[in-house]
Amino acid sequence: MVEVRFVSVVVPTYNRKEILMECLISLFNQTYPKDKYEIIVVNDGSTDGTEEVLKEYAKKAPCIFKWFSQENKGPSAARNLGIEHAKGEIICFTDDDCIADEKWIENLVKEFTNEKVGGVGGEIVAYNPKTLVEKYGISFDQRNVSKVSLITGNCAYKKKVFEEVGLFDTKLKGLEDIDFGIRVKMKGYELNFAPDAIVFHRHYNTLRSLIKRKYKEGIQFACLSKKYTKHFNPQYASIFLLRALRTLILLPLRMSKNKSAFLRDIFSIIVLISTFLGFLRGMLLEEYPGNKITEKIDFLGDESLIAMIKRKITF
Repeated sequence: MVEVRFVSVVVPTYNRKEILMECLISLFNQTYPKDKYEIIVVNDGSTDGTEEVLKEYAKKAPCIFKWFSQENKGPSAARNLGIEHAKGEIICFTDDDCIADEKWIENLVKEFTNEKVGGVGGEIVAYNPKTLVEKYGISFDQRNVSKVSLITGNCAYKKKVFEEVGLFDTKLKGLEDIDFGIRVKMKGYELNFAPDAIVFHRHYNTLRSLIKRKYKEGIQFACLSKKYTKHFNPQYASIFLLRALRTLILLPLRMSKNKSAFLRDIFSIIVLISTFLGFLRGMLLEEYPGNKITEKIDFLGDESLIAMIKRKITF
């Protein structure tokens, strides 16, 4: 029997009113008791009529529904604003380009099995993939990532964790969820994986958007390396390049045996090279202006670092 705790669901949004509506409908249709959760949407400076959508959906929400607007500051700042207004013992996160399975909240909450568990992450699956890029360009490996951090497209943390650890770092240019997960574990908490807590994510549908996103993530990894001065060091750039070369060498074998594996490898090479180039640019041109973590962190061994580097380039 799942313990029924009051839950807050935080959704940042920016100029995606059409798909935001589908996200909200999926959150309205949860099996979790309607009097035991609230939805908090933070409009991050949208200019496409998102406020009108939020006003409309507030009228028909089956649970507590709150929304706030701010100037465009990015998803980290939007999530932080949502956290500050959250009343739940547990705070769940998803994104406006995601659709939650009807048992999403229920299956996340049940994995908070003891006091040591500070956060839980669920499975992220492609939503109705049509193009080759959507089918083979990216996948999310929350199971392995959850050993060190959680992907905010599908995760939950106890509210008291934010009170102890702080909020998402808005000084990072991205990958703030990796940073937050590390800080949670540094406080002695465990992170669990909930395979049945599923959200469906709209993957990048064009090669251009995929390359642009992965190049940007490479820059973000570089900024992360400048916050954690003993980890994510420049030599990890070689991981991207070496995996790309290894995949390229094995391509002929894949071509003759498995068409799906061959296509996935092609996109893997594109993703890895894009991330590698972004990492190099970030190391050369970007700075991290916040407080740096200079100590060596025991649980961030090479295997953990590689798992995190693969967090959104799994293949």
